[in-house]
Amino acid sequence: MRTLPTPHAQVFVLGLTGYQFPGETAQQLAQAFGYQSVEIRVLRQDLACQWVTWVKANQVPPFWELLAPLVKTSPVSTSAQRTYADFLRVGDLTAIAQQRHLKLSTVREHLLEVAILSPDFPFEQLLTPAIQQRLRNVFATTPDLTNWQFSQVQAAGMALDFFEFRLYQIMRCQHDE
Repeated sequence: MRTLPTPHAQVFVLGLTGYQFPGETAQQLAQAFGYQSVEIRVLRQDLACQWVTWVKANQVPPFWELLAPLVKTSPVSTSAQRTYADFLRVGDLTAIAQQRHLKLSTVREHLLEVAILSPDFPFEQLLTPAIQQRLRNVFATTPDLTNWQFSQVQAAGMALDFFEFRLYQIMRCQHDE
């Protein structure tokens, strides 16, 4: 960890709870160091984040062993990761819903989450070239994605559901055509 200015290091350490030491409150630290209480709370949060980042990068025992189970390797939820793995393996959303005892809408929400947070999502497996072309045509006069409305798809008479519309919108955000 890079060296902190002495007052910041003291705020970090004095705010910790230890054996027969309850740790100082934000108010106590504010008075001792000439800050406002809210500034101390923000500073402590920032210092804790810096410490976690350092522990994660250096995997220093015993801190890493305590922290590792809490550190996620992906911003995608565990359930959505499992749904996505099933999708890559099986490909059939209804079958995945039945197998996992989930609603189809939940499976779709999981896939939308993965599509938003993963740059390599296989959009083509759910959006055929024909669907993509039809959606391109619907939104040809509305280039700003934030102004797209599902009602435009419905008005065009397309037999798509909101999931496909939203998936296409995510794809276009990530892979601007």
